[in-house]
Amino acid sequence: MLLGDSSPTSLEREGVVHGSRIHMPQLAEKESLSSQDGALLSPSELLERNSKEVPHGTAVTYSGSSLTWAELNRLANGVAHLVAGAGGDPTTPVAGFLDRSPAWLASYIGAQRAGRAYMPLDPAYPEARLRYMVEDAGVRLLLTGAWLDCPFDDIPTLELPDPVRPAQPFERPPVVDPLGPESPAIILYTSGSTGKPKGVCRPVRALAMSAEALRQRLGLSEDDRLLQAAPSSHASAVSELNQHLASGGTMCLGGPDDLIPGHAMADFMERERISVALLTPSVLGLLPDRTFPDLRVLSVSGEPIPAHMVQRWGTRFSFYSNYGATETTTTAGMMVTPESLVDGLVPSGRPSPGGVGLHILDKDGAVVPSGEVGEVWVSGPGVALGYIGDIEPGRFAELAGIAEGLCYNTGDHGRFDEDGILILAGRRDDQVKVGGVRIELEEVRGAGMSVDGVRDVVVRPHTDEQGVTRLAMYYVADVELDPTEVRAGLASQLPEAFRPTFLIPMESFPLNVIGKLDRQALPDPVAHASQAMVSRAQSLEAQALRAPTPPGQAAMGTPSDPSAPL
Repeated sequence: MLLGDSSPTSLEREGVVHGSRIHMPQLAEKESLSSQDGALLSPSELLERNSKEVPHGTAVTYSGSSLTWAELNRLANGVAHLVAGAGGDPTTPVAGFLDRSPAWLASYIGAQRAGRAYMPLDPAYPEARLRYMVEDAGVRLLLTGAWLDCPFDDIPTLELPDPVRPAQPFERPPVVDPLGPESPAIILYTSGSTGKPKGVCRPVRALAMSAEALRQRLGLSEDDRLLQAAPSSHASAVSELNQHLASGGTMCLGGPDDLIPGHAMADFMERERISVALLTPSVLGLLPDRTFPDLRVLSVSGEPIPAHMVQRWGTRFSFYSNYGATETTTTAGMMVTPESLVDGLVPSGRPSPGGVGLHILDKDGAVVPSGEVGEVWVSGPGVALGYIGDIEPGRFAELAGIAEGLCYNTGDHGRFDEDGILILAGRRDDQVKVGGVRIELEEVRGAGMSVDGVRDVVVRPHTDEQGVTRLAMYYVADVELDPTEVRAGLASQLPEAFRPTFLIPMESFPLNVIGKLDRQALPDPVAHASQAMVSRAQSLEAQALRAPTPPGQAAMGTPSDPSAPL
């Protein structure tokens, strides 16, 4: 249920955003989007523009098929007609249980053209997590594909027949009350410190600002071929969609096997002549050292960037550091080279164009002098409307005398250098990034505590010598509990990226002299986790680093090999 609403199935659209409680603005607001450089276009308007300016240009490639911008626009109109024709409460979001395909792109725009906020559901997520998201957001209409096994038989569902041509094409969208700049456009769920995922509601203005900021920063054009690699419900996927719409170029959608980090992804990038790729440092670290003759831009975000990656890639391609959060869209960034490093650190960059503000404050909310470390706050058009539900008070707040409108406390510590460039300096909480995915340790701990037989759990990150971070979960059980049972229990609740790589059973946790948990005395996870505890994430990493097996030669490390990773 969204804040302030007496109904658990409705997004209230009256009033204004205040604190962390969302009161949805009226859809009747039709003022134009604007930036320092003039009018901004919403995702829907960008698609319409491209369909007129480059109608025969290739908008998307997928599994040997392609769609022009004119075709994609008509298909998005078709989805919009389906959604509008389904009726129901227009103030509730439309969820899309869809994998990476043109149907996913058309649904993202189509729902918004039907006057509804869109909420992506990743089919790879555990059903329990998906159900929590659907119930929390009050979803009463679902889009899915006939090619998918959708678990929701208790929600009105529109089944799209084909991943490439998901609906009957229409020249125009249905006549509905369109979304205004402050209208909720997309709901994205991210890890929550309360132990449950939390829904972030982004308005149209935030998506429009992000699209234009990325176009300007990366120099995007209709000649570009953009890689789409992020999971469909991740904030990075929305960034990829927005920069694609802003560019007028071609988005290349790969299948699961195409996008395994390492040689498979490199092959796909070369085969599709990718010119722009948005990757996390964890994925980039697994990319083999190839020439990539068509690649011109590496846009890197989601985790701290090791300096060695800039030294490796920054002299060959335009290497961009990007900083942002699900709650703030595209916040800051800059092109970096080995000469850009500040005391061996990769800078996060300058505020994005379009009115984004970065503020470094002390614990009392006062601006700190330049060069001093404080908490990073974000203001401007990229800030979300808030969370679904009354959670984490204080993360969204107004900063009187500092910035206009609602601001967001990122939880990051940082400082400005003498040129006004943001340098991050850690966090104030237990949030970590693993493979570019934001994870609250308390959510993982909560999932571990819910496994039958487990009495207590400690979760902490482990970073290796290469700078790769993974999670380790230490647990105490009341009964003899095989770690594979614990892993199965976690798999029923957490997406794969959230599941600990290392599981370490213990008889009890070490305590310090005053009887509190001594985290420093917990055993090294690499030394104490058995081979059976290695997760699929490590197996994929091993596959990524292994060159493709030559024809006729037996693959090494198959399941029959006892030394192979599980």
